[in-house]
Amino acid sequence: MKGVDTARTEILLEGLDDYIGIWEIAFVMDESLPGTEKSEVRAASLDFVKEVLESGLMEPGYPRDGRFRALDGSSSEILARVRHEWDDLSGDLPDVGEGMWFNLTEEGRVYAHRLDELDQRE
Repeated sequence: MKGVDTARTEILLEGLDDYIGIWEIAFVMDESLPGTEKSEVRAASLDFVKEVLESGLMEPGYPRDGRFRALDGSSSEILARVRHEWDDLSGDLPDVGEGMWFNLTEEGRVYAHRLDELDQRE
């Protein structure tokens, strides 16, 4: 899906400037897939999280005291935690500040910079 690819790029580029919350991933996916059921937005968001964790592009965690505190755990453990947190939310999609956060790894920064260069050429 072109919409999902565009959303993935947008999220990774945003990661160059700041940490990314699961709510932002869901928001970008929702905006990129207009008219899509919220369950499909959730699935696309979780697929993205799985992809970036397994590829080592992002690390999970939470900002604390002005720093990003990464969580330990396998990709499947982290994904299960994200799913569980999402299930506990009041709405279909997370609100700002709800749920887990993600930070680009060094490999993710290199990858996002390459995406940015390609984006600027087009």
